[in-house]
Amino acid sequence: MVSRSRQTLSKQFMPLFLSPPTPELLWKIFPPTCLKGGEWVLGFDGKWLKRYGVLLIYRDVTNREILWWSRVPWESIAAVTKDLEKLGAILSEVLPYGTISDWKPGIVEAMATYLQGRNVLIFPQQRCLVHVEREVKRRLALHSPIEGTRALREIGLEITRLKTFADRDRWLFRLLLWHSQYKGLLSEKSTFEESGTQKRHWQYTHKNIRAGWRILTHDTECLFQYLDHPLVPSTNNSLEGVNSHLGRIRGLSPVYNDSLLCWKLAFSRTKNKEDKHKLWVGWVQAFRSPKTTTLAT
Repeated sequence: MVSRSRQTLSKQFMPLFLSPPTPELLWKIFPPTCLKGGEWVLGFDGKWLKRYGVLLIYRDVTNREILWWSRVPWESIAAVTKDLEKLGAILSEVLPYGTISDWKPGIVEAMATYLQGRNVLIFPQQRCLVHVEREVKRRLALHSPIEGTRALREIGLEITRLKTFADRDRWLFRLLLWHSQYKGLLSEKSTFEESGTQKRHWQYTHKNIRAGWRILTHDTECLFQYLDHPLVPSTNNSLEGVNSHLGRIRGLSPVYNDSLLCWKLAFSRTKNKEDKHKLWVGWVQAFRSPKTTTLAT
């Protein structure tokens, strides 16, 4: 057996590492379950990679399969639309029953535009309640000295525990009661003097309370689609589990990090040793092909 140094192995392995499986290749190796027919739900999420942009991930949350991914500078309507067009070329006959996302404007608007061109009349789009809960925690402090802040936080954190229409109606009634008691906090204003001048300006005193109120009351229909459409989940936990294993590693260049992320997403489609072998064989054949494209994101 010929021994090789770590540097030699690294040099030999690097071209392979920098040519990870693409989403298109995964479709060929592991045809998605949704192509077989049946209703399914499409999940969106973006993994923020700080100054390196955003990794957009598209997942069949019903069958728990990654369908597509791309790295973009930011989560824009154009970026999501481009991905949806690529997905649509393959999924034209098996459009998803609905979607679930963190409700970023880029995702919601891109999906609405995409469906309008395909004459889809009923298409539930659910806002992930875990993301709502997370925003409530960020905006409304647990130990705030303001009673209204603590009360609104308590109401907001209950949203992931609503299982029935009766639960929803009681929750909405609690919001109305909060508004009747603390609505003054939403309109309270403070004045301040601009530094170095005598000009006076005003601003809302409780910006976080206003933000928390808007999170819980803006477009409330998107919060409860899962009650009318049981196939649609209330949370994006299926995708959150995938995202928890993704992230940038210190010391690696952007190109190396991109490759590592793509490899992790590719291996998420494997469930046993046979799948890993199938992925390896399919990837080797594509890697040896002169038409192979690397790192298609």
